[in-house]
Amino acid sequence: MQNILSKYGERIIELIKQSMIDNNRTTTGKTADSLRYEVSNENVLTIFGSPVLEALEFGREPSSSSGGEGFFDELREWATIKIDSSVTDSTVFAIYKKINEQGFEGTDGLLSLPINQGVDELNAELSAELTQAYASKIALEFKKGYKK
Repeated sequence: MQNILSKYGERIIELIKQSMIDNNRTTTGKTADSLRYEVSNENVLTIFGSPVLEALEFGREPSSSSGGEGFFDELREWATIKIDSSVTDSTVFAIYKKINEQGFEGTDGLLSLPINQGVDELNAELSAELTQAYASKIALEFKKGYKK
């Protein structure tokens, strides 16, 4: 079971990364690279990633908060890549201020659609394996009963 869950942990991460690319929600790759998964001894698959992922799907409300430690530096890095390599701190500050004052809209389905697709694929594989296992057991029991 853990092998199957590990396979789908990798698959779901691939699907999320592709969704980020398809929706133009990746610049440096750091957020995508933050994705990882764990399979517990209780056969629970958990996907982890940067808190930025949640904001990318659900957006961010206006806030008096600074956006967390390093937000300005991350915004500067984004602006350098997306706008111009010579972007000034005053331009970055204007973007920073606007995000804090107005928030920003997320990308609906950015995470939830690939996660749901991966879970559907996992369920289909588990269903097929369980069906196969029980069909084999039923056939074996039938054979045993037939010989009597």
